[in-house]
Amino acid sequence: MIPSGHPDAPKLSPLKQLHWSKVPAANTRKTVWDVSEESIKLDFNKQILDRLFCSKTNMSRTGTHSTLRNQDKITIVDMRRSNNIGVLLSKYKLTGPWVVDIINSMSDEHLNKELVTALIKCAPTSDEEQLLQSYTGSKNILSPVDQFLVEMLKVPKIRERLNCIQYKQSFDSLFEEIINGSRLVERCCQWLLKAANLKQLLHLILNIGNYMNSGTARGNATGYRLNCLLTLSNTKSLDQSITLLNYVAKIVSDRYPHLLITSDPLLEAASRIHWKELSNHLVSLQQGMMTVQKEVERQQSTVGMDTFTTKMNQFIKSRLDHLRDAANIIRGVEQLYDTVMKYYVEDYSSPEEFFSLLHNFMTMFKQAHLDNLRDMENDKAIRPKIVHKAERIMCQRSLSTTSLPRVSLNLAPQQEENQDTVRSSAAAAAAAVGSNSGSSIQTKSKGLIKNFKNIFLRKR
Repeated sequence: MIPSGHPDAPKLSPLKQLHWSKVPAANTRKTVWDVSEESIKLDFNKQILDRLFCSKTNMSRTGTHSTLRNQDKITIVDMRRSNNIGVLLSKYKLTGPWVVDIINSMSDEHLNKELVTALIKCAPTSDEEQLLQSYTGSKNILSPVDQFLVEMLKVPKIRERLNCIQYKQSFDSLFEEIINGSRLVERCCQWLLKAANLKQLLHLILNIGNYMNSGTARGNATGYRLNCLLTLSNTKSLDQSITLLNYVAKIVSDRYPHLLITSDPLLEAASRIHWKELSNHLVSLQQGMMTVQKEVERQQSTVGMDTFTTKMNQFIKSRLDHLRDAANIIRGVEQLYDTVMKYYVEDYSSPEEFFSLLHNFMTMFKQAHLDNLRDMENDKAIRPKIVHKAERIMCQRSLSTTSLPRVSLNLAPQQEENQDTVRSSAAAAAAAVGSNSGSSIQTKSKGLIKNFKNIFLRKR
């Protein structure tokens, strides 16, 4: 037995590591690293090296070696990934034994979506699994992250099981999204096939357009592509005071108020459904189910029946009918949408494009109608002010006039005899202005002016 302190005696504790990248032995021939007799003779005092560069020692007062404390930890996995996993362990306060227990027991209480996603990020990759399994040293000197990963490997096919659990957790919400979206598009298609008021409005615009296009190649049309509905507001009157869309809205308001359609909430909601994305969700569920089925069968044959395989088999059996129902609904809605496209003579590949077009048009049409109502209200508010201003001007002119020139009123020949009466009233107003003052002037002048207006309007 080699005594303690001898140069060839085993190290009392692990030494600090010298981090380098090794050159493969096959590449060292005839290089600086080629072994020579001189290099073999190079030696050093191992005892001093042990004492100087041991990880951590605690020497007693008598100089004898005691227990090791806080040894440097060995890290097997990549340092960056180790740091990322360490953050997740700290965030969710994860320990290896607890994670193994909740996975093996398939605890729905603890295995929520967020935690499963975090565990999938932590689960060892195939390369890491090989490295960890090939390690034969003490687990106590491994880093906390490596110790956690070693513990996770106690769950057979841990990564595959976590992926199956994640699929199981996301199935119901994704399935519900597919069904709700499909039913919404289905109801919207049915509504468009029965929308009689929309059909009449489109025909009214067709008649107006054919009149405007008469004598041109665009005239005498039997129908039109609906994308032109969004350009009606671009066509303006000669004086730029009104758009064609406002004109159509005014005709509808005056003559066909039942055609004052507005965008149905159903149409607006359906325009936000991305059909291709919805279909892809179904494909994703179908492919995921096939993957889960194969993995559960594989684990049954290699691991045997346990809580995981039992619960996953129950899940698969209960959800296969759901997938078949969803596929039938998707197929039926696509056929119904094809019918809508044929009815409106359009070829939009996705329902949301067509629904968005109609929704935008109805929104613009409603706004045009509201603009027309606002303009009418403004006219009603301005008209009394104009009349009042005209009366005030007439009154001021009457008060300042002392003699009135003979003005032709352009009356019909048979009304010529009434001109003298009109002029006499106007002259009387002027005389009243000249002979009176104060409030009596204003009162008599207003009365005479009113008399003047009544006579003029009656004779007209």
